[in-house]
Amino acid sequence: MKSRLIHGADAGGRRLAVEFFWTGDRYAHRVFVETGTDATPALAQPTRTVVAESLEGDGEIAWPPSPPLTQCSVETDNAGRPIALLVGMAGVSHWSLTCRAVEKEGTPAMEFDVACRAKAPPTFLGSTYATPNNAVAIDFTSGEDTHISRADHRLRVTPNAMASAAEFAQPRTLCWRYYVTRRVCNASD
Repeated sequence: MKSRLIHGADAGGRRLAVEFFWTGDRYAHRVFVETGTDATPALAQPTRTVVAESLEGDGEIAWPPSPPLTQCSVETDNAGRPIALLVGMAGVSHWSLTCRAVEKEGTPAMEFDVACRAKAPPTFLGSTYATPNNAVAIDFTSGEDTHISRADHRLRVTPNAMASAAEFAQPRTLCWRYYVTRRVCNASD
């Protein structure tokens, strides 16, 4: 399977990228901070530093640590920016995710919008990332109705309101939105 890359940059040249890549039976993704010069575009390649990587489950887990995404397409949104569209399923639930480059408070950011159509109460629902020590160049911020927790170089993004078992008489769609933003550290960053 082919990997897909979404880039974002601001007027100051600070860059952020997300790569969706196939691993096992699903797409995972990595968030990169890109640095380097554009002085010789034909020759120069940005240096990419991984600052977060999704943690995935396997085909045996009905409620994996991150959405089980099995189809990926990169399209162009109405503003002419690339947008990744992904879907997948595990157990009796279906997931969708969109990722697009945006500017948030003047800095490059990636907006993730995730939904799960669940027919049963989840034992876990969210997106989980490994964040190495060098992940100081980014911020994860939550959208409305989303919670972010951090522990031991891991980060979890979950919906605030988890439905109770009684609310699952009919299938429910649970959503969460979050942003990964390139932090402004100094003039050379």
